[in-house]
Amino acid sequence: MNDQLQQVTHIDNIRLAEDGLSVIILDQTQLPNRTEYLTLRTPEEMYEAILLLRVRGAPAIGICAGYCMYVLARQMDERDYDAFARRFHELKEYLNSSRPTAVNLSWALNRMERVVTNHAGEPVEEILKLLEQECKAIHQED
Repeated sequence: MNDQLQQVTHIDNIRLAEDGLSVIILDQTQLPNRTEYLTLRTPEEMYEAILLLRVRGAPAIGICAGYCMYVLARQMDERDYDAFARRFHELKEYLNSSRPTAVNLSWALNRMERVVTNHAGEPVEEILKLLEQECKAIHQED
């Protein structure tokens, strides 16, 4: 019984895919009857997962938001800082609009955007490394 309890309570419900190109979440809407994981790759999939409470709980939403912004930043073609920062901001605002009253959502999104704005003019490849560190820090802290 104790092993079963440990399995249930230590489920990895949000994680960054090994290749860093998607976010994997436990679909909370399927619990307790089914354990189903979703792979989020597009802004629309991420928005929908937050909107429909496929990811639940303030800390989980913040963790998911951090990972989502990192994944989206990695997918961007923009390598000029200004274009990258502008697109990052657009995507951040889009995800935030999925649940504008979710405090941890806006907190994590703003925290990720601060990495971009605090490193204005630096190469995008360096900013991506910093964004990866930041999203992992958000997960560790929450």
